[in-house]
Order: sequence, then C-alpha cells, then structure tokens
Amino acid sequence: MKFIDDWKRKVWRLWSVRISAAASLMWAYLLASPETILSVLSYIPADMIAWLPSTVPIVLFVIVTVSRLIRQEKISGPK
Repeated sequence: MKFIDDWKRKVWRLWSVRISAAASLMWAYLLASPETILSVLSYIPADMIAWLPSTVPIVLFVIVTVSRLIRQEKISGPK
C-alpha cells in the first residue's frame, strides 16, 4: 500500500472522502435524532420502505468506490 503524495493536504479534496464524510455525518445525525428517521419514513411509500434499508448501503458503497477509482486530475496530476 502506498499513500498519495502529500495526502494530509489533499485528503479533503478526494470525492470518495467527501462522500464518506457526508454519509457518516448524516448517519450520526439520524442516530442522534431518532424522530427525524420517523418523519423521513412517513414521506417514503410503504412498498419502497421494504427494500430501501438494504439498498442504500450498497449504492453508497458503489458510489464511494467508483469515485475513488476515477482519476481526479487536479489532485493527482497528469501521469
């Protein structure tokens, strides 16, 4: 495993880190405020609630993985 050059300065510019941080903050907020979960669930159709909890983590994983695999020119520079 090899770190990105000057990773401490570049870490917050990486989209995979941004998406993971946003998802973590949203999850922490929902855990700290359970009534928010209930109000959000009331807007979601009943047939969607059945498959949503198992689909969201998979979709989030795919988004973070793809965003990490895409080359970010301004961060890594041309090769």
